[in-house]
Amino acid sequence: MSRPGAWRIALPLGAAALGFAATTLSTALNFGPEHMLAWQTDALAPAFVLGLVVAGIYIWTQRKFRSDLLPFATTIVRMAMAVSRLPEKST
Repeated sequence: MSRPGAWRIALPLGAAALGFAATTLSTALNFGPEHMLAWQTDALAPAFVLGLVVAGIYIWTQRKFRSDLLPFATTIVRMAMAVSRLPEKST
């Protein structure tokens, strides 16, 4: 729970920034600094935007509707993950 206002916007953005920084640091430490951004793929931008949209919707809904929204949001994110893992069509 967070207080209404700017904190509700700052928390998901901060969590996304922290996740981005942690993944970049982990990749840099494991594979070397020249490969620190190698984890970024074509599916990253749509997934990042989808996550922020779901977090934004979740932030602005009333408390009594959040419990109904969470399974829906989880399903949408899992479907997006499954689609991003599909093999590409070869022509």
